[in-house]
Amino acid sequence: MEDISHSMERQWHCDKRRGLSTKYAKMNIEIGGLAEDGMNLLLEKEWMEQPPLGTNHEELAKKS
Repeated sequence: MEDISHSMERQWHCDKRRGLSTKYAKMNIEIGGLAEDGMNLLLEKEWMEQPPLGTNHEELAKKS
């Protein structure tokens, strides 16, 4: 009897972990959609700035 209850308990933990990973995956999809909506809003309102660019060392050397 003890072996059966231990086996059932182990199965319950596996099911619980499997459910948790499914919820995590669904949450990641939802967060990705929200991030896309936010980026689209930034672009639509022209609030998105140009990302920082690397320094052009050749241009700086010519100015010296």
